[in-house]
Amino acid sequence: MTRVDGMPATVLADGRTATKALLRLESDLEDALIDAQVGAAIGAFEAVCGLLAIARPVAETVQASARGWTRLSQVPVRSVEAVEAAEGAAFPADDLPTDIDPDGVGWVRRGTGDRLYVRYTAGLADGWADLPDAARHGIVRLAAHLFTHRDRTDDALPAAVAALWRPFKRLRLR
Repeated sequence: MTRVDGMPATVLADGRTATKALLRLESDLEDALIDAQVGAAIGAFEAVCGLLAIARPVAETVQASARGWTRLSQVPVRSVEAVEAAEGAAFPADDLPTDIDPDGVGWVRRGTGDRLYVRYTAGLADGWADLPDAARHGIVRLAAHLFTHRDRTDDALPAAVAALWRPFKRLRLR
């Protein structure tokens, strides 16, 4: 089970501002709808690319692997704050059984129980302005597309957006 904290309101506000600029909207009447479209576009970026766009806290329960190491589900991992065994025993802060590889994948070493509770922070950027230009522009373009085509049921990702996000896409081999 994984729980990722919600998107910070400042990120949605910055995304709304950029989307309204692209759409040349000056009225505030559609702000709630545009916020929803920006949130959906960020969610699409995360789903398509396989990574969290904005850094935020994650709480995850992982099944300990018999091989010794278990992969955390969200990437890129920035830091691991706590690991607890199923029976509630915490590991000392200076000896957390974790590792973060160069690709930002987090790993936790098998604990004393079958399940481990892990709290960590994961995400590509600290805020809207820190997102790479192509990722940010793709999010804005998709939000604008969703806004202008909200009466359609076509759920295909626009080709321009897919092209902008392609460099960020992570493939996971099992």
